[in-house]
Amino acid sequence: MPRILYLHGLESAANGSKATWLIDNFDCDAPHVDYYNPASFFHICNIIDKVGNYDLIIGSSMGAFFGMALSYKYHIPYLGFNPPIDPDLTIRAVDIHDDIIFKILMDFPFDGIQRTVVLGLLDDVVDPNYALDFLPMRETKVYAERHMGHRVPLEQLQKYLTIQLNTNDTN
Repeated sequence: MPRILYLHGLESAANGSKATWLIDNFDCDAPHVDYYNPASFFHICNIIDKVGNYDLIIGSSMGAFFGMALSYKYHIPYLGFNPPIDPDLTIRAVDIHDDIIFKILMDFPFDGIQRTVVLGLLDDVVDPNYALDFLPMRETKVYAERHMGHRVPLEQLQKYLTIQLNTNDTN
């Protein structure tokens, strides 16, 4: 069974339906992340360092932003939903992590790790167009969901987790 690190979104909770389902069905850690705390990225790094490698990082929105950087930093497969990766994004309420995370994203190594991003084309929080241009150059498989917005239904997480696990050696 794969060991998963799940990172919730900015206005979501670590005990939401997606985290609960993952915890009930996998070996999953879903820590509470206070994205307004400047040390929160390092807190997650400390969790990874303490636990050892995870087999997969899953993140939603701000959690996907963190998760993508952590995937490159630790060479861990990644599944992200609607990451706010546009450096000019003015709606990102928490930009205190940008210097750290964008440095990792821009200096990424080509490491052959499976990374997947799912974008909701109806997203009214994060414009998917930047990600559609940027991510394919970063060894990232991108799926665009026509009928999905910023909120990710549990069924979409289940669908793309199944795809990720079937195309990766994490199971």
